[in-house]
Amino acid sequence: MTEKKKLKGGDILSFRLPIKTDSKILDFLNENRVNRSKKVLEAVLYYVENKEIIDNIKTNLEDILNEISSNKADIQPNKNISKSNIDNKTKLMISIKNAIDNIDKIK
Repeated sequence: MTEKKKLKGGDILSFRLPIKTDSKILDFLNENRVNRSKKVLEAVLYYVENKEIIDNIKTNLEDILNEISSNKADIQPNKNISKSNIDNKTKLMISIKNAIDNIDKIK
């Protein structure tokens, strides 16, 4: 028998239950939802606590990038250029630009 049960504070889940509903099953499912919520909360708290460090890293990367290249437009990789044809300076600038973009994505 398939039933839909709404767990405490969560979405409606559809799952196959035995004919006689056992409260242990629902407790187990609810416990898993609570554990997932705790992990998400821990990740958010970690980010908030380390936001200043992340911002400092981004600022340092931007400073390095500005020091290496006076024009940020130089850093945009051309899809037609093979990696073997770009010099080390350009590779470094692209790597730094990608790191800055990744930091922006997690914000």
